Amino acid sequence: HGPTNTTKFHAQTVIGLMNNDIDKLQEPNKLGSSYVYYLSKTISRQFQTFEQIKLTGVVIHLKVFIQNEEVKSQVILEDGVSILTTCASDPQFNIISVQLPSLEILWSTVFNLTAAYLLRDNKAFIDYITALSKSKDNVLMPVAKGVKWQLDRLHKKDKEKKQAAIPVKVNIYGVPVDKYGEQIADKKSESKTEIIFTHDLMISYCHKDKTLCHNIYKHLQSQLQCQIWIDIEEMHGSVAECMAEAIDRSRVMLICYSHAYKESAACRSEATYAHDLKRTIIPVRMDNKYRANGWLKMILGDRLYVDFGKYEFDKAYGDLIQQLRLCDRKFKDLINNESKRPSEIRTTTDNDKPKAAKDTDKKPETSETSKRRPISAATTVSARTSHCIETSAPRSEQEPLEKLTKDNIDDFFHKNSIEIMLPVLGDEYNGNDKPKTTKDTDKKPEASETSKRRPISAATTFSARASHCIETSAPGYEQEPLEKWTKDNIDDFFHKNSIEIMLPLLGDEYNGRYLLAYCMTLATSSNAFELLRDELKELHQKTLPYNKFVTFKTKLEPYIPAGSKSK
Repeated sequence: HGPTNTTKFHAQTVIGLMNNDIDKLQEPNKLGSSYVYYLSKTISRQFQTFEQIKLTGVVIHLKVFIQNEEVKSQVILEDGVSILTTCASDPQFNIISVQLPSLEILWSTVFNLTAAYLLRDNKAFIDYITALSKSKDNVLMPVAKGVKWQLDRLHKKDKEKKQAAIPVKVNIYGVPVDKYGEQIADKKSESKTEIIFTHDLMISYCHKDKTLCHNIYKHLQSQLQCQIWIDIEEMHGSVAECMAEAIDRSRVMLICYSHAYKESAACRSEATYAHDLKRTIIPVRMDNKYRANGWLKMILGDRLYVDFGKYEFDKAYGDLIQQLRLCDRKFKDLINNESKRPSEIRTTTDNDKPKAAKDTDKKPETSETSKRRPISAATTVSARTSHCIETSAPRSEQEPLEKLTKDNIDDFFHKNSIEIMLPVLGDEYNGNDKPKTTKDTDKKPEASETSKRRPISAATTFSARASHCIETSAPGYEQEPLEKWTKDNIDDFFHKNSIEIMLPLLGDEYNGRYLLAYCMTLATSSNAFELLRDELKELHQKTLPYNKFVTFKTKLEPYIPAGSKSK
C-alpha cells in the first residue's frame, strides 16, 4: 500500500459514486476489501487519518456502498463488522461524522444473517445499544432502537425454530402427550388468535418523498374516511415498536418506493416485516427514473405498481383507488359508498310496483300461427333473456352476460362467495370476452369487380388495418402503426394493459419495429405460450400467467398483419 493504492482507492470511490445503480458497481469485492483496509488503518492513527484518507470520509462513503450486497458480504467476510462496532461505540469518535453513520451501516448489515449473529454474540455491543435505546440521545437512540429491534426479531424467530424442532412424544393413537402421558393441548390452535385490525392502511415511505406521500395521505383520508397509519413526525426507527405494531394492526400496506427508500435501513425493516407477516402490499413508485432492485425487488416481486413518478397525480391516484378496490373488500365497500350520488336514490311509485301475481302468471293463449312456428335455440335464448329482464333481480343480473361491466362481475363473485377465482380473469375484464365492434365495422362491404380481380396481400391487409387504427379515437401512439412506436410507447402500452411482466422478454433495447417482428415470429409457433413461459421462468425467474399471455395476444392482434397471425 502507498500513494498508488491511495489514488486507486480514490478512483474506485469516485467511479462508484457516479454509478446510478448501486447494484452494478465495478469489482464490488475489491471495493469492499479496500474500505475494510482503510477502516482498520484510520481508526488506529492519530487524527484518524492514514495516507491522507480520513476515517470520516471512509465511513460516510461506505454507508452508500454497503447497499450493494457483494460489498456488504465482503465487508462481513473481512471482519469489517467488528471494526464498525468500535467506530459506533467508542466515545473518542465524533457522534455525527463517525458514530452515527457507523451505526447506520450496522443496521444495514443486520439483514445479513452472518452479520446479525456476529453482532448478537458481541455482548459489549448489545449492552451498548440496549443502554442507548433507553437513553434520551436524539441522535443515536433512534438507530440503536432499530438495530436492537431487528436483532430481537431474529432471536425470536430462532427460538421458534428450535422449539418446533423438539421431538414430541405421542401415545399409541398418535396424540401428543407429556412425560406423564397427559395429552398436550394443540399449541397452534391456542396461539392462533384472530387479528384485530385497528388500521385499514399503513403508508411506508422515505422522508425524502414526504411531500408527495403526505398529499396521497390527505386525499385518501378526505375521500375514504378510513383509518390510516403514517409516520408524519419522522419516527422511523425511533419508535420501532410503534412501527411494528402499526404493521401488525394494518390490513394493507402502501410501499411508496424510490431510490432513497431502497437505501434506508428503516424502510427495509418495515417492508421486510410486512412481507413476513404476509400483509397485502401495494407498491407505489415515487420516482420515474428508479426501478426496484436488490432486496426491494425481492419483496415487491411481480406486483402491479401504481406509478406516481410517471403520471399526473390525478391519474395515478385513480389507479391507486382501483388497486385498493381490487385488493381489499372493505376498501371496495368504502369506495362504492363514496361514489354513490343522492340522485340515484328514489322512492317507489305506483308505476314501479310489480304487476299482480294473477296478471303476471296468466299465460297468453297460443295462436295457430305460433303453434305452427318451429322453436329454435335462438328463440329460446331470446325468450329466456326477455324473462330475465322482467324479473326482480338486481339490475346487473337483469342484463345478458356480455353487457356486464367489471364492477358487475366483481359484485356477482363477492355475492356468491367465489371471489377467490377473480384473479384468474386478470386485471381488465368484462362480460364480453371479445373486443367490442360496431355494426359498421362488423359489416363486410360487397367486393366490386375490380377488387375481386386484385390479389390481396398481407401488406395490403395490414395497411388497411393500420389506416382503420389511425381513424379511431385511440389516444396518441395507439393511432399509429406498431412499427412507429417508441420504447416509451411500448412500456406505457404494456403497463396500461397490465402485461408488464412480459417486458423482460423483449430485452433491454426495443422499439415498435422490433416488437412487430417479435409478434410475427411468435405467430408462426404452435406452442407460443409454452415458449414464453419457459423463457421467462429460466432467464428472469418469473411465472407467466396464462391470462397475461391471452391479453398480450389479443391487445396486439389489431396491429399485426393478417397474413402473419397464427391460426
